[in-house]
Amino acid sequence: MAYRLKRGENVAEGITRVMFEEMETAATELRHSSNQETAVHEARKSIKKLRALLRLMSPKLKEPYAEANVLLRDAGRLLSALRDAVVLVTTLEAVEHRFAGDPRAKSLGRLRAMLVRRGKKAQQGNAVAHATGLAAAAIEKTTAGAKDWPSLSPGFDAIAPGLESTYRQGRAALAEASRHPSVLSMHDLRKRVKDHWYHVRLLEDVWSDSMKAREKNLKSIETWLGDDHNLAVLLEIAGKAGGAHLESLIGEFQKELRDSALALARKVFEEKPRTFMRSMRFLWDAWQEEPKKEINNLRRRPARAATKRSRAAA
Repeated sequence: MAYRLKRGENVAEGITRVMFEEMETAATELRHSSNQETAVHEARKSIKKLRALLRLMSPKLKEPYAEANVLLRDAGRLLSALRDAVVLVTTLEAVEHRFAGDPRAKSLGRLRAMLVRRGKKAQQGNAVAHATGLAAAAIEKTTAGAKDWPSLSPGFDAIAPGLESTYRQGRAALAEASRHPSVLSMHDLRKRVKDHWYHVRLLEDVWSDSMKAREKNLKSIETWLGDDHNLAVLLEIAGKAGGAHLESLIGEFQKELRDSALALARKVFEEKPRTFMRSMRFLWDAWQEEPKKEINNLRRRPARAATKRSRAAA
């Protein structure tokens, strides 16, 4: 099922449905997938979606949220360690491609070989099986606990406080990253953008054209900031093996990514939180009323048709 609420579905039902679908997907991938790399990738995506859902519900859940968030965070970290070993090679390839023909990029072959060896070591069977097993157990524990969580209210108010809170956090993270651009501030902005992106995806059908455009922009920002973070990790892991040339290349690459991300983020978070929330509530109410209007129109059609036939007979 898609990661979004359905029209005509109340909020409590929709959030619960999506949450348990993602938990099942993550645990199933980790327990039964024959492709470990794919399993880790898909499970990590589901965990991120789940943590975004929890943040959306956190003003209502409070303590259950905190416990579940820790379990899922730890599961995600186990899987991230497996993923980072592989993605660093891809990140280095992106640097080589971006600076193809630049003399500084010619000295990176030795670093590539080192990263490949490191990746293979991290992907050894026992280590992967141990990490995925622990992650699956954490997700299954979260699933069991979620069955006893307090019920959400059925309307938009169930998610409005969480939606406004994450939007405010996004604006604050953007302001900090603009004033003091650093690995830490950019990574924090990425996390807040990702939360808002997942929330927009849940509500994407509320106003298709507008929300899809917003979703696309958030995805671009998240991708640029994700690449920025991967470059920072690459530089940290490479250390002296990368040489001064790598630091120079990464610095230039990060500036391009950050400038693009910040410029687009300023447009996405341009509205003040209260204005944004008024718009979202209006769109939600209109979206929920649409099926009722369609039903009423269908009910009126036979009457109109009968009237036309009566006039024709006369």
